[in-house]
Amino acid sequence: MFKTSVDHIKEMMREIMLSIMQCEDELLASFTSNEQRAAIARSFEDLRERVTMVYVRTLRRGRQGAFYEYLPSIFRPKISDYDDKVKRWMKHLDSLLERYSEVVKRFREQMETGKETG
Repeated sequence: MFKTSVDHIKEMMREIMLSIMQCEDELLASFTSNEQRAAIARSFEDLRERVTMVYVRTLRRGRQGAFYEYLPSIFRPKISDYDDKVKRWMKHLDSLLERYSEVVKRFREQMETGKETG
């Protein structure tokens, strides 16, 4: 079961990262200003970093025993009382994807507004 869960998480991560990169490419192609392109690239880099941190944390939780063997006790994170890790992961991912969707909608609206006025 763990193997299947990890594979599912990896597949979700691939899909999310691919979507993020495709969206970034589309947006970068639609702007000519170097400042705008740099701002978009920074925003998407930040988004990719946050998604990757969630992904790494999720995989690490699945292998806590092996991971903690090599991690000094001072760096071990405190385990929360909330036991349903899958539900917590899904809530976090849902909120991340909602924010991602909102960013995409805003950029699309800005692009449409820019095309109409330009």
